[in-house]
Amino acid sequence: VSSIGGFVQEYQIDVDPDAMRVNNVTLNEVFTAVRMSNVDVGARTIEVNRVEYIVRGLGFIESLEDIENAVIKVNDHVPVFIKDVANVTLGPALRRGVLDKGGAEAVGGVVVARYGTNPLEAIGNVKTKIEEISPGLPSKVILDHRAATPEMIEQYAHANGFHPYDGAELNQEAWLAALRTTDRAEWPEWATISQIKIVPFYDRSGLIHETLGTLSSALFEEILVTVIVVLVFLMNLGSSIVISSVLPLAILICFIAMKVFGVDANVVALSGIAIAIGTIVDMGIIVCENIMKKLDEAGPDDDRLHTVFVATREVGSAVLTGIATTIVSFLPVFTMTGAEGKLFTPLAFTKTFVLIASFVVAITIMFTNCSPAPENVTTA
Repeated sequence: VSSIGGFVQEYQIDVDPDAMRVNNVTLNEVFTAVRMSNVDVGARTIEVNRVEYIVRGLGFIESLEDIENAVIKVNDHVPVFIKDVANVTLGPALRRGVLDKGGAEAVGGVVVARYGTNPLEAIGNVKTKIEEISPGLPSKVILDHRAATPEMIEQYAHANGFHPYDGAELNQEAWLAALRTTDRAEWPEWATISQIKIVPFYDRSGLIHETLGTLSSALFEEILVTVIVVLVFLMNLGSSIVISSVLPLAILICFIAMKVFGVDANVVALSGIAIAIGTIVDMGIIVCENIMKKLDEAGPDDDRLHTVFVATREVGSAVLTGIATTIVSFLPVFTMTGAEGKLFTPLAFTKTFVLIASFVVAITIMFTNCSPAPENVTTA
């Protein structure tokens, strides 16, 4: 989680030139005293691979007094402290940018998932953690003094058994305890609790679900249209069902290969399957059409199993050549590096997997379904 917006607190030392002159102290001596009293490193920023990183080292100093009581030097057996020549305060560090939300400055955080992590799972874990820590975020009671007089505030506090003020400030702990143990409808109109809330302003889960939904519907529609076209042109219900079965089986084998080889099922990877759907069906159509042609030409005494085998072998080499040509054309994609490689390599993997799977399924399924075994022949 990388923070953005707001300020980074740091210790700031504002030296007094007149006090330094009186105590015979130089600026370098102040630098040395502060450096020696604390092992702290501030390197501002460094750039690695075109990415800027802020370098901060936290030392032993925990309060302003730790710096104020650091000894610069000793004059005539009298120590000179930092507080004698400078004013030490807490202040904001140099900022590298701001976060603007709706025209107002805000403080936010950017959650970046590690490479290879499921983004949806990471987003779900972040939302769960936000729900856990939200009740413990800082809160305070705010009173509307335009609607409430001091007497009304005193009266409400005494009625609930606490003092309304702690010095010049509100007794926040007592006010929070009183209001939180009271039903919201019973709160006075001039009192309310202000609490810091974590509000998401960019959530990728909606985009991911919409994209996957669009891709899923596109795949379903493509498969449906392909089945209808095959049925219309072949005019054979059995052959159309056999050819259409190549689609889900090839995609299933592709998913198994993606799991084995560690290819993430992102939008680009799944689009490779969508692109190859037409080619997947082509394998089944070519093999099935040649088998049907050979069976029509065969005589009544010809062995149907041998006829189917010959028909499959006849187009098998041509189908394999067509698949190999497409796969070889993707070889340059596998050599890509950097952003281009991360973007297009999953597509090349998925299309290669589904093409190989479609070839294997087309050869085996077409041969098995188009070759009924004779009664006296046992097949496995």
